[in-house]
Amino acid sequence: MKLTLLLILINVGVFIYTFQNLPYFIENYGFSSNSFEKGNYLNVVTAMFMHKNLLHLVGNMVVLFFVGKEVEKRVNALVYLFVYFLSGLIANLGVVLLPLVGINATVIGASAAISGIIGYGAFKFSGKWILSPIRFIPIPMPFILVGAIYALINFAGVLIFQLSAMGHLIGGVVGAFFGLVGEQHKFRKITIFFLLIAFISLLPYLIRYIVTLWI
Repeated sequence: MKLTLLLILINVGVFIYTFQNLPYFIENYGFSSNSFEKGNYLNVVTAMFMHKNLLHLVGNMVVLFFVGKEVEKRVNALVYLFVYFLSGLIANLGVVLLPLVGINATVIGASAAISGIIGYGAFKFSGKWILSPIRFIPIPMPFILVGAIYALINFAGVLIFQLSAMGHLIGGVVGAFFGLVGEQHKFRKITIFFLLIAFISLLPYLIRYIVTLWI
């Protein structure tokens, strides 16, 4: 849990330091295709520790606390940090391709890195029960269900053209890839994962149908 708390403290510290002049820090330390072209390559890392407002920070840190500590206690420190940073880095680097579709954006936040931890845990520790914050309320559920819900939310975000949702999905896919490395039942876990997504998607219609039968 020490690494998770350290990451949280760093993110909080950076937010406090940058809060007084956020536009300046976002422009100079956030990551975009422009910063990449200017040779500011370290921005792909600094952007991972910046947040646009208090709600953005708190939302990310609550998820990191509950999910990160569960992964951290089951893997060694190097694996944990490797998945965290590589997920965030690859997701952020995707911004470089956005000008090809006429979009210029600056990305900040730890969401993509945290998504990598969720994706990793969803497949490496699929059946382990963890507390997952839903609207800031911790609810116990299997790790693979946490991953399925998170993926579905971000699939929906991509459909309404939320750039952040695309970053979350990329980070989650990176984490999931490493979560499946060395697993003997890859196909079964992937199948269950997508069946859960399908079930959750259809659940409102199923509930509506059952209600109509009772009325």
